[in-house]
Amino acid sequence: MYANNSTFFEVVAIKSQGSGGGKFTVRRIRGKVDPGLHWVLVEGSGPESITGYQTLLDLYLAGGMFMHPIALLGLGTMIMLFNCIWIYRRKRQCPTQFAEAAEQLLDKGDLEQFEALAMKEKGMLASICRALTDRFTSSTPEDIKNRCEIAAGVQINRLRIPVKALNLAAGAAPLLGLLGTIVGMVIVFEAVAGETGAAKAQALASGIRVKLFCTAGALCVARTSPVQLLLLQPEAGLADRRVRDAHGRFPAQAAAVETALAR
Repeated sequence: MYANNSTFFEVVAIKSQGSGGGKFTVRRIRGKVDPGLHWVLVEGSGPESITGYQTLLDLYLAGGMFMHPIALLGLGTMIMLFNCIWIYRRKRQCPTQFAEAAEQLLDKGDLEQFEALAMKEKGMLASICRALTDRFTSSTPEDIKNRCEIAAGVQINRLRIPVKALNLAAGAAPLLGLLGTIVGMVIVFEAVAGETGAAKAQALASGIRVKLFCTAGALCVARTSPVQLLLLQPEAGLADRRVRDAHGRFPAQAAAVETALAR
């Protein structure tokens, strides 16, 4: 039997042992405090003292159930970061070859080929081109320009969804961490309610230290989100400017085509 944080545990199974350490399973027989890293033999045979170690997984699990949503937020922010790096590329939103080909087709007045080309492409510029050809013959130049602006606004809002989600994660993570720490401390206080003296102080210090890992993990997620925002917001703005520069001439060309068709 070993004492740990004024609580007594009985060794029920030894999974492995050797000169480099080992693993064993214990059962609580007296006390309420969770075990720490230092074990002292009080009864039976075995090493006089044992010093344990903690892995990152141990620290994660010690943080409590609120570590799981915090970890999901952290994973989500990383996925959004790589996703934004992929979709904000110039080749994705405003391919140079597509922009040049579309401009040449408009110069020729070939709206059918222009529409077919836009249907094959993905991205913001292609969406604007599809909006340009929609109800083309029954639209005025002002109508065409407004449709293009609306389509551009819709696509920009979609591109900014990950940025908004990162803002949400940056605000939600600290609150989850604080909630997890408060719940954990309530559990610790309840566990040491029957202890007195130095044993109570030691148990409190050990329990609070463990539960603060929840807040530490949440702050790590919250602090990385602003860095990601600093990287992504300029990229989103740059993608917007590229597309607007590329399609800026299209409404005027479309108006010229419409005038030619009317003749």
